[in-house]
Amino acid sequence: MSEDSAFLFWTDADGAVRRTKIGSRPVTIGSSDICIVSLPADAAATVHGVIEREHGRPLIRRLSRTRPLEVNGEATDEAQLSHGDRVRAGDADIVYLEPRALAPRTLRLTLRLEESADEIEVEVAGAMTVIGRAEGDLLIEDASVSRQHLEIENFGDGLVWVRDLDSTNGSELNGEPLTQRRPLLPGDLLKAGRILIRVNEGNEPPEGLDSAPQQHVSFGQDHALA
Repeated sequence: MSEDSAFLFWTDADGAVRRTKIGSRPVTIGSSDICIVSLPADAAATVHGVIEREHGRPLIRRLSRTRPLEVNGEATDEAQLSHGDRVRAGDADIVYLEPRALAPRTLRLTLRLEESADEIEVEVAGAMTVIGRAEGDLLIEDASVSRQHLEIENFGDGLVWVRDLDSTNGSELNGEPLTQRRPLLPGDLLKAGRILIRVNEGNEPPEGLDSAPQQHVSFGQDHALA
């Protein structure tokens, strides 16, 4: 495991889902602006806890004298963290995730042009999938799509998020502007430029697959995968 090979997903005071990378330095958690994970003031103590590495593994410690710290629903003053653990600092929820090349299950994406009824279906297997016109894991040949347009983070059931990558034409989630990272659920509808993308759960990645292949989508005359 590399020094910077873990993430925390959490919700900030503005209601935005944030992702913080855990490296070799301690990661402080609390409502103070000096904390790396800065939680809403009414949710956590000023400096609620800290995550440090001990013998290569992440260890979370409670620093607040009065507010509780829980890992997977159990109160603790100190605990090692493993992939998928859910931390509760006061009233705030944090998820600890270790990166992986493949998601536990693929996502089935159904794509079509805004003005067309013709659809193209693909399955994406990566834990992190960048959708763009020229750079990424799923390349869409359409001028309305930015070079890098969207990123989908798929760590399993209830652990799927989507964010816009500062695209030129913007993105939408279920008809609303996608201005910050949001949870992504089966049945949700994304829009990237003029491309509509319906998201559903797929299958387990094919046996023997160790990385997600890059895929190309072209809305040419035959409306087929390139």
